[in-house]
Amino acid sequence: MIKTYLSYLSFVVLMPLIITSCSDSDSLESEKNNEEDVVSIKLLKSVVDNREWTDIDDSIGITYTNNLMQTFDDIGEKQFIEYNSDNKVSNSTNQFDEIKEFFYEKGRLKMISDGDKNDEFTYDQNGNVTSVIETVEGEYNQSTFTTYNYKGDVVTYRIGPENTEHTSVYTFEFDDKINPFYSLWSEFGFFVDLEVYPYDIIPLNFKHNPTKIYEDNELEFEISYTYDNEGYPMSCSYTKYSSTGESNGTVLFTYL
Repeated sequence: MIKTYLSYLSFVVLMPLIITSCSDSDSLESEKNNEEDVVSIKLLKSVVDNREWTDIDDSIGITYTNNLMQTFDDIGEKQFIEYNSDNKVSNSTNQFDEIKEFFYEKGRLKMISDGDKNDEFTYDQNGNVTSVIETVEGEYNQSTFTTYNYKGDVVTYRIGPENTEHTSVYTFEFDDKINPFYSLWSEFGFFVDLEVYPYDIIPLNFKHNPTKIYEDNELEFEISYTYDNEGYPMSCSYTKYSSTGESNGTVLFTYL
């Protein structure tokens, strides 16, 4: 009886130590997993697209104050950015006093409007943008539709008016590195059409960089990148294919 009681007493004394040990171990493992999931955010500062077939290059310049984007200058159209209380873009005004307003619903960008044109965003249950419907004075215009696989990777990206056959369907091969424009979307809710190749096809909300882009199953772009240690591109070289031949260019990226 005494032996049984001592065994029970030992179990009671040791049990908290076992639980604490397991809890600490689980906590450390959780912290380790969280550390592995953390991706450092780098803010894009400038982009230069050197196109070998023309003397006209595309360039983007971005300025910040306290890590908040203040201006976005794309080929001479300079947008001045204002924010809401959540530090998401509330409006942008260019040098011609043209204003775009950004509207949110449950923390997600819902619509961008300049008074004449509206871009309305829809999402899937995982928060991926599935469509951007553009309407001009109530009429459907150019829109985009995106599908994803179970991992959240883009499968197809369709550009064209809604409910018509006059669309282009893009498919991709991606690497697993970071789209340099993605932080403008994820951090600030900023969204804009780009002119820089190959990101004239890849919107800001795509997480990764394409190595091949196909339009209607025909290869249109082939791209290679050089990356820094954090997985952000420092430069890329691309070949653009068309019915008239091949065109080449390089893009340089800098960050804060």
